[in-house]
Amino acid sequence: MSLPSLACQCPRFSKSAWDQLRAKTRKEFLWMVEKDGSWERLWGKSGHPRFINRRRRWPHNIVVIHVSSIKKMPPSLLKHILAVLGWTEPWLRRKGFVK
Repeated sequence: MSLPSLACQCPRFSKSAWDQLRAKTRKEFLWMVEKDGSWERLWGKSGHPRFINRRRRWPHNIVVIHVSSIKKMPPSLLKHILAVLGWTEPWLRRKGFVK
């Protein structure tokens, strides 16, 4: 069974919002997901933090933030994570994550 593609579901962001998101470190991004409130952190043996949203259906209810020695996330990974999280620019502005 293959996972559905999220390529067409990626939200669009203005240049200023995208630059602010790209400037976030992985620690800051993890903090944002924890502050969201709808995502619960799953603790396990994996070194990669996993979050679950129990109100969504599989495969869109689990997101894994890959942690490596690189501080910033690659753009493709960031787009995919934002699509799974369902975050939009107006929502990010309301929460104060971007200005």
